[in-house]
Amino acid sequence: MKKRLFVFLDGLDDLPDILLNQKNILSFRSELIRSEGAFDTGVFLLSFLGYDVNKYYTGSGPLEALACGLDVYDGNLALKVSLASCAQDGKSIKGRFLKGDLGKEDILILAEEVNSQVALSSATFELNLGCPEQPGGALVIRGIRSKLSGCVINTDPAYERRGLFNIQRENPLEVLLESAPLGGYEENIEAKEAAFLVNEFTRKSYAVLSGSFFNKKRITEGKLPVNIILSSGAGDRLPPVPLISSFYGLRCAFLTQAPLGRAISRLAGIDLLDAPESCGHADVDYSVWAKLALESLDRYDCLFVHIKYPDQGLKEEKTCQRQEVMQAVDKFFFGYLISVMDSHNILLSVFRGKGEEKGTVLFNP
Repeated sequence: MKKRLFVFLDGLDDLPDILLNQKNILSFRSELIRSEGAFDTGVFLLSFLGYDVNKYYTGSGPLEALACGLDVYDGNLALKVSLASCAQDGKSIKGRFLKGDLGKEDILILAEEVNSQVALSSATFELNLGCPEQPGGALVIRGIRSKLSGCVINTDPAYERRGLFNIQRENPLEVLLESAPLGGYEENIEAKEAAFLVNEFTRKSYAVLSGSFFNKKRITEGKLPVNIILSSGAGDRLPPVPLISSFYGLRCAFLTQAPLGRAISRLAGIDLLDAPESCGHADVDYSVWAKLALESLDRYDCLFVHIKYPDQGLKEEKTCQRQEVMQAVDKFFFGYLISVMDSHNILLSVFRGKGEEKGTVLFNP
Protein backbone atom coordinates (compact mmCIF):
# COMPACT_ATOMS: atom_id res chain seq x y z
CA MET A 1 0.00 0.00 0.00
CA LYS A 2 1.23 3.48 -0.87
CA LYS A 3 2.08 5.54 2.21
CA ARG A 4 0.95 9.13 2.68
CA LEU A 5 2.63 11.89 4.68
CA PHE A 6 0.62 15.08 5.36
CA VAL A 7 2.63 18.04 6.70
CA PHE A 8 0.87 21.05 8.21
CA LEU A 9 3.02 24.19 8.58
CA ASP A 10 1.19 26.17 11.27
CA GLY A 11 1.79 29.93 11.34
CA LEU A 12 4.15 30.02 8.37
CA ASP A 13 2.19 32.10 5.88
CA ASP A 14 1.71 35.21 8.02
CA LEU A 15 0.52 38.74 7.28
CA PRO A 16 2.56 41.05 5.00
CA ASP A 17 5.64 42.34 6.79
CA ILE A 18 7.30 45.72 6.24
CA LEU A 19 10.67 44.03 6.72
CA LEU A 20 9.94 41.85 3.68
CA ASN A 21 8.71 44.59 1.35
CA GLN A 22 5.09 43.93 2.39
CA LYS A 23 5.29 40.23 1.56
CA ASN A 24 4.70 37.43 4.02
CA ILE A 25 7.38 34.90 4.94
CA LEU A 26 6.22 32.31 2.45
CA SER A 27 5.70 34.60 -0.54
CA PHE A 28 9.05 36.25 0.21
CA ARG A 29 10.67 32.86 -0.24
CA SER A 30 8.43 31.60 -3.06
CA GLU A 31 5.89 33.36 -5.27
CA LEU A 32 4.22 30.05 -6.15
CA ILE A 33 2.00 29.66 -3.06
CA ARG A 34 -0.65 32.14 -1.95
CA SER A 35 -2.92 32.46 1.07
CA GLU A 36 -5.82 34.84 1.52
CA GLY A 37 -6.54 34.35 5.21
CA ALA A 38 -7.13 31.64 7.79
CA PHE A 39 -9.40 29.97 10.25
CA ASP A 40 -8.44 29.41 13.85
CA THR A 41 -5.85 26.65 14.18
CA GLY A 42 -8.50 24.24 15.46
CA VAL A 43 -10.58 24.67 12.30
CA PHE A 44 -7.57 24.13 10.11
CA LEU A 45 -6.44 21.05 12.07
CA LEU A 46 -9.88 19.45 11.73
CA SER A 47 -9.87 20.24 8.00
CA PHE A 48 -6.30 18.98 7.75
CA LEU A 49 -7.46 15.62 9.12
CA GLY A 50 -10.27 15.48 6.57
CA TYR A 51 -13.27 16.52 8.66
CA ASP A 52 -16.02 18.78 7.30
CA VAL A 53 -15.81 21.75 9.69
CA ASN A 54 -19.25 22.97 8.63
CA LYS A 55 -20.61 19.71 10.01
CA TYR A 56 -18.40 19.05 13.03
CA TYR A 57 -16.88 22.32 14.26
CA THR A 58 -18.49 23.58 17.49
CA GLY A 59 -16.49 26.77 18.13
CA SER A 60 -12.93 27.46 19.23
CA GLY A 61 -13.84 27.43 22.94
CA PRO A 62 -14.41 23.66 23.35
CA LEU A 63 -11.16 22.77 21.57
CA GLU A 64 -9.14 25.32 23.54
CA ALA A 65 -10.67 23.98 26.76
CA LEU A 66 -9.74 20.42 25.81
CA ALA A 67 -6.18 21.56 25.01
CA CYS A 68 -6.01 23.22 28.43
CA GLY A 69 -7.08 20.03 30.20
CA LEU A 70 -10.62 21.16 31.07
CA ASP A 71 -13.60 18.80 30.81
CA VAL A 72 -16.37 19.87 28.43
CA TYR A 73 -19.71 18.07 28.51
CA ASP A 74 -22.76 18.73 26.35
CA GLY A 75 -24.49 21.84 27.66
CA ASN A 76 -21.34 23.32 29.22
CA LEU A 77 -20.25 26.70 27.88
CA ALA A 78 -16.61 26.66 26.77
CA LEU A 79 -14.86 29.87 25.69
CA LYS A 80 -11.46 30.88 24.43
CA VAL A 81 -10.11 33.65 26.65
CA SER A 82 -7.33 36.21 26.48
CA LEU A 83 -5.92 38.73 28.95
CA ALA A 84 -6.06 42.48 28.57
CA SER A 85 -5.84 45.72 30.52
CA CYS A 86 -9.02 47.71 31.06
CA ALA A 87 -9.44 51.33 32.14
CA GLN A 88 -11.24 52.28 35.35
CA ASP A 89 -14.47 52.68 33.39
CA GLY A 90 -14.52 48.89 33.01
CA LYS A 91 -14.97 49.22 29.24
CA SER A 92 -11.98 50.77 27.45
CA ILE A 93 -9.23 48.29 26.59
CA LYS A 94 -5.79 49.87 27.00
CA GLY A 95 -3.63 46.93 26.00
CA ARG A 96 -3.48 43.20 25.36
CA PHE A 97 -1.04 40.64 26.69
CA LEU A 98 0.63 38.20 24.32
CA LYS A 99 2.37 34.98 25.12
CA GLY A 100 5.64 35.77 26.87
CA ASP A 101 4.44 39.10 28.28
CA LEU A 102 3.65 37.45 31.61
CA GLY A 103 5.59 34.82 33.53
CA LYS A 104 4.16 31.38 34.28
CA GLU A 105 3.90 32.20 37.99
CA ASP A 106 2.05 35.44 37.21
CA ILE A 107 -0.52 33.56 35.13
CA LEU A 108 -1.04 30.98 37.87
CA ILE A 109 -1.60 33.76 40.42
CA LEU A 110 -4.20 35.46 38.23
CA ALA A 111 -6.09 32.24 37.53
CA GLU A 112 -6.07 31.26 41.20
CA GLU A 113 -7.44 34.63 42.29
CA VAL A 114 -10.35 34.37 39.86
CA ASN A 115 -11.07 30.67 40.51
CA SER A 116 -11.07 31.16 44.30
CA GLN A 117 -12.76 34.57 44.64
CA VAL A 118 -15.38 34.73 41.89
CA ALA A 119 -18.75 33.05 42.47
CA LEU A 120 -21.47 32.99 39.81
CA SER A 121 -25.15 33.18 40.73
CA SER A 122 -26.32 30.10 38.83
CA ALA A 123 -23.24 28.25 37.63
CA THR A 124 -19.83 26.89 38.51
CA PHE A 125 -16.77 27.50 36.34
CA GLU A 126 -13.15 26.57 35.71
CA LEU A 127 -10.59 29.00 34.31
CA ASN A 128 -7.23 27.87 32.95
CA LEU A 129 -4.85 30.60 31.83
CA GLY A 130 -1.83 28.33 31.58
CA CYS A 131 -2.48 26.82 28.16
CA PRO A 132 0.87 26.97 26.32
CA GLU A 133 -0.86 26.95 22.93
CA GLN A 134 -1.68 30.65 23.03
CA PRO A 135 -1.64 33.81 25.14
CA GLY A 136 -4.66 33.26 27.35
CA GLY A 137 -6.45 29.98 27.83
CA ALA A 138 -9.97 28.68 28.30
CA LEU A 139 -13.03 29.10 30.49
CA VAL A 140 -15.73 26.47 31.05
CA ILE A 141 -19.01 27.54 32.68
CA ARG A 142 -21.42 24.84 33.89
CA GLY A 143 -25.00 25.99 34.45
CA ILE A 144 -26.96 24.93 37.52
CA ARG A 145 -30.45 25.87 36.29
CA SER A 146 -30.14 24.67 32.72
CA LYS A 147 -27.81 23.68 29.94
CA LEU A 148 -26.05 26.56 28.21
CA SER A 149 -25.88 27.44 24.52
CA GLY A 150 -22.76 28.53 22.66
CA CYS A 151 -24.83 30.85 20.45
CA VAL A 152 -23.69 34.04 22.15
CA ILE A 153 -21.78 37.16 21.14
CA ASN A 154 -18.08 37.55 22.02
CA THR A 155 -16.98 40.05 24.65
CA ASP A 156 -13.68 40.43 22.80
CA PRO A 157 -14.18 43.33 20.36
CA ALA A 158 -11.51 42.00 17.99
CA TYR A 159 -13.78 39.13 16.92
CA GLU A 160 -17.20 38.92 15.33
CA ARG A 161 -19.20 35.72 15.44
CA ARG A 162 -20.31 34.42 12.06
CA GLY A 163 -22.06 31.22 12.88
CA LEU A 164 -19.54 29.22 14.88
CA PHE A 165 -16.50 31.01 13.47
CA ASN A 166 -14.58 34.02 14.75
CA ILE A 167 -13.86 36.70 12.16
CA GLN A 168 -11.49 39.60 12.60
CA ARG A 169 -13.21 42.96 12.71
CA GLU A 170 -11.72 45.70 10.59
CA ASN A 171 -10.52 48.53 12.83
CA PRO A 172 -12.42 47.36 15.92
CA LEU A 173 -13.13 49.79 18.73
CA GLU A 174 -11.11 48.59 21.71
CA VAL A 175 -14.12 48.58 23.99
CA LEU A 176 -15.35 45.58 25.97
CA LEU A 177 -18.52 44.15 24.43
CA GLU A 178 -21.49 42.80 26.32
CA SER A 179 -22.42 39.24 25.51
CA ALA A 180 -25.92 38.55 24.19
CA PRO A 181 -27.64 35.77 22.24
CA LEU A 182 -26.76 35.63 18.56
CA GLY A 183 -29.34 36.72 16.04
CA GLY A 184 -32.12 34.14 15.88
CA TYR A 185 -31.48 33.01 19.47
CA GLU A 186 -32.74 36.10 21.30
CA GLU A 187 -35.56 34.14 22.97
CA ASN A 188 -33.58 30.94 23.49
CA ILE A 189 -33.45 30.29 27.25
CA GLU A 190 -30.09 28.51 27.12
CA ALA A 191 -28.49 31.29 25.04
CA LYS A 192 -29.93 34.01 27.33
CA GLU A 193 -28.61 32.21 30.41
CA ALA A 194 -25.20 31.72 28.78
CA ALA A 195 -24.89 35.41 27.86
CA PHE A 196 -25.96 36.44 31.38
CA LEU A 197 -23.30 34.21 32.95
CA VAL A 198 -20.55 35.40 30.59
CA ASN A 199 -21.31 39.01 31.51
CA GLU A 200 -21.47 38.15 35.20
CA PHE A 201 -18.11 36.37 35.02
CA THR A 202 -16.52 39.25 33.10
CA ARG A 203 -17.79 41.84 35.58
CA LYS A 204 -16.87 39.91 38.75
CA SER A 205 -13.44 38.77 37.52
CA TYR A 206 -12.65 42.38 36.56
CA ALA A 207 -13.47 43.50 40.12
CA VAL A 208 -11.30 40.78 41.65
CA LEU A 209 -8.32 41.36 39.37
CA SER A 210 -8.50 45.16 39.65
CA GLY A 211 -8.26 44.93 43.41
CA SER A 212 -5.55 42.27 43.53
CA PHE A 213 -2.16 42.88 45.11
CA PHE A 214 -0.56 41.58 41.91
CA ASN A 215 -2.06 44.38 39.83
CA LYS A 216 -1.57 47.07 42.45
CA LYS A 217 2.12 46.19 42.38
CA ARG A 218 2.19 46.37 38.57
CA ILE A 219 0.64 49.85 38.68
CA THR A 220 3.29 51.11 41.14
CA GLU A 221 5.92 49.76 38.71
CA GLY A 222 4.38 51.76 35.87
CA LYS A 223 2.90 48.69 34.16
CA LEU A 224 -0.60 48.12 32.87
CA PRO A 225 -2.78 46.01 35.17
CA VAL A 226 -3.89 42.61 33.90
CA ASN A 227 -7.50 43.05 34.92
CA ILE A 228 -9.91 41.96 32.19
CA ILE A 229 -10.60 38.53 30.69
CA LEU A 230 -11.92 38.72 27.12
CA SER A 231 -13.86 35.77 25.74
CA SER A 232 -14.74 34.52 22.28
CA GLY A 233 -15.58 31.41 20.27
CA ALA A 234 -18.24 30.03 22.62
CA GLY A 235 -19.32 26.45 22.13
CA ASP A 236 -21.51 24.07 24.13
CA ARG A 237 -20.02 20.69 23.22
CA LEU A 238 -16.93 19.06 21.78
CA PRO A 239 -16.85 18.34 18.03
CA PRO A 240 -18.71 15.03 17.54
CA VAL A 241 -16.13 13.75 15.07
CA PRO A 242 -16.18 10.07 14.10
CA LEU A 243 -13.03 8.04 14.57
CA ILE A 244 -10.73 8.73 11.66
CA SER A 245 -10.34 5.01 10.95
CA SER A 246 -14.10 4.79 10.27
CA PHE A 247 -13.92 6.81 7.07
CA TYR A 248 -10.32 6.42 5.94
CA GLY A 249 -9.98 2.72 6.62
CA LEU A 250 -6.32 3.44 7.28
CA ARG A 251 -4.12 3.26 10.33
CA CYS A 252 -3.15 6.86 11.06
CA ALA A 253 -0.81 8.63 13.46
CA PHE A 254 -0.23 12.26 14.43
CA LEU A 255 3.16 13.81 15.20
CA THR A 256 2.82 17.13 17.05
CA GLN A 257 4.03 19.05 20.09
CA ALA A 258 1.07 21.46 20.18
CA PRO A 259 -1.53 20.85 22.93
CA LEU A 260 -4.37 21.68 20.52
CA GLY A 261 -3.12 19.13 18.01
CA ARG A 262 -2.74 16.51 20.71
CA ALA A 263 -6.28 17.19 21.95
CA ILE A 264 -7.79 16.84 18.48
CA SER A 265 -5.87 13.63 17.84
CA ARG A 266 -7.44 12.12 20.96
CA LEU A 267 -10.91 13.15 19.75
CA ALA A 268 -10.27 11.58 16.36
CA GLY A 269 -8.83 8.36 17.79
CA ILE A 270 -5.49 8.87 16.06
CA ASP A 271 -2.37 7.33 17.55
CA LEU A 272 -0.29 10.13 19.04
CA LEU A 273 3.46 9.97 18.52
CA ASP A 274 5.67 11.50 21.17
CA ALA A 275 7.47 14.40 19.54
CA PRO A 276 10.90 14.90 21.11
CA GLU A 277 11.58 18.14 22.93
CA SER A 278 13.64 20.68 21.04
CA CYS A 279 17.35 20.70 21.74
CA GLY A 280 17.64 24.25 20.44
CA HIS A 281 19.46 23.33 17.23
CA ALA A 282 17.25 23.31 14.15
CA ASP A 283 19.53 21.02 12.16
CA VAL A 284 19.18 18.37 14.86
CA ASP A 285 15.50 18.97 15.71
CA TYR A 286 14.09 18.70 12.20
CA SER A 287 16.38 15.87 11.19
CA VAL A 288 15.07 13.92 14.20
CA TRP A 289 11.47 14.73 13.23
CA ALA A 290 12.11 13.59 9.64
CA LYS A 291 13.63 10.30 10.76
CA LEU A 292 10.80 9.71 13.25
CA ALA A 293 8.23 10.41 10.53
CA LEU A 294 9.91 8.02 8.12
CA GLU A 295 10.19 5.26 10.75
CA SER A 296 6.52 5.73 11.68
CA LEU A 297 5.43 5.12 8.09
CA ASP A 298 6.67 1.56 8.50
CA ARG A 299 3.89 1.05 11.09
CA TYR A 300 1.17 3.36 9.73
CA ASP A 301 -0.56 3.91 6.41
CA CYS A 302 -0.88 7.64 6.91
CA LEU A 303 1.03 10.12 9.07
CA PHE A 304 -0.01 13.69 9.90
CA VAL A 305 2.80 16.02 10.97
CA HIS A 306 2.02 19.38 12.62
CA ILE A 307 4.96 21.80 12.70
CA LYS A 308 4.33 24.93 14.75
CA TYR A 309 6.24 28.07 13.72
CA PRO A 310 7.32 30.88 16.06
CA ASP A 311 4.45 33.39 16.24
CA GLN A 312 5.14 35.57 19.24
CA GLY A 313 7.67 38.13 20.34
CA LEU A 314 8.94 41.30 18.75
CA LYS A 315 7.99 41.82 15.13
CA GLU A 316 11.53 41.96 13.76
CA GLU A 317 12.65 39.07 15.95
CA LYS A 318 9.62 37.03 14.88
CA THR A 319 10.29 37.67 11.18
CA CYS A 320 13.91 36.57 11.49
CA GLN A 321 12.91 33.49 13.47
CA ARG A 322 10.39 32.40 10.88
CA GLN A 323 12.82 32.82 8.00
CA GLU A 324 15.40 30.73 9.85
CA VAL A 325 12.86 28.06 10.82
CA MET A 326 11.49 27.87 7.29
CA GLN A 327 14.97 27.36 5.89
CA ALA A 328 15.70 24.70 8.53
CA VAL A 329 12.46 22.82 7.84
CA ASP A 330 13.14 22.98 4.11
CA LYS A 331 16.69 21.69 4.42
CA PHE A 332 16.64 19.26 7.35
CA PHE A 333 13.04 17.99 7.34
CA PHE A 334 11.86 17.98 3.73
CA GLY A 335 15.38 17.62 2.37
CA TYR A 336 15.89 14.38 4.26
CA LEU A 337 12.43 12.98 3.44
CA ILE A 338 12.65 13.70 -0.28
CA SER A 339 16.08 12.08 -0.41
CA VAL A 340 14.63 8.75 0.74
CA MET A 341 10.97 8.69 -0.39
CA ASP A 342 8.80 9.65 -3.35
CA SER A 343 8.02 13.36 -3.03
CA HIS A 344 4.59 12.75 -4.64
CA ASN A 345 3.56 11.00 -1.42
CA ILE A 346 4.20 14.16 0.64
CA LEU A 347 1.30 16.62 0.85
CA LEU A 348 1.88 20.11 2.25
CA SER A 349 -0.62 22.46 3.87
CA VAL A 350 0.04 25.98 5.15
CA PHE A 351 -1.80 27.97 7.82
CA ARG A 352 -1.71 31.74 7.90
CA GLY A 353 -0.71 33.08 11.28
CA LYS A 354 -2.27 35.60 13.62
CA GLY A 355 -2.35 39.34 13.19
CA GLU A 356 0.55 40.31 15.45
CA GLU A 357 -0.63 43.80 16.26
CA LYS A 358 -4.23 42.90 17.13
CA GLY A 359 -3.76 39.34 18.32
CA THR A 360 -6.55 38.18 16.03
CA VAL A 361 -7.09 35.48 13.45
CA LEU A 362 -8.44 36.12 9.97
CA PHE A 363 -11.30 34.07 8.51
CA ASN A 364 -10.98 32.78 4.92
CA PRO A 365 -9.38 29.41 4.00
